[in-house]
Amino acid sequence: YGVKKTVPNVLKETGREFMSFCRMIFLSLHDLIVGRYGLSDMSGPVGTVSVVSGAVKMSLTSTFRIMAFLTINIGLFNLFPFPALDGWRLFILLYEGIFRKKLPQKFEWMINTIGLAALLGLMCLVTFSDITKLF
Repeated sequence: YGVKKTVPNVLKETGREFMSFCRMIFLSLHDLIVGRYGLSDMSGPVGTVSVVSGAVKMSLTSTFRIMAFLTINIGLFNLFPFPALDGWRLFILLYEGIFRKKLPQKFEWMINTIGLAALLGLMCLVTFSDITKLF
């Protein structure tokens, strides 16, 4: 049976869905790291468009669910402590707060440049993989 839609019930269910999406994202990342999934299983912007268009054709509910999943995915990914992402900046601020010592700007710039190059390279690989899946 359905649950009555009150503000507390809706907030509770929203929190459950959020935690479920977060768990799914972390488990997928774990599977990617341990090698259960490869580059061919990843999707970039091109693959995301095809997934979203499929969700739009199905229903409004699935469209909103995929939009929520993508938003949470991007938000969590941005918080990972990887150079050139916001999570790396938070890591640096935490380091500076603990050790009361500023990281040399040249070193920080070099690490961010390498991280950005790695992210752009991964993005190009995944986008190329998405395009080859279309043909």
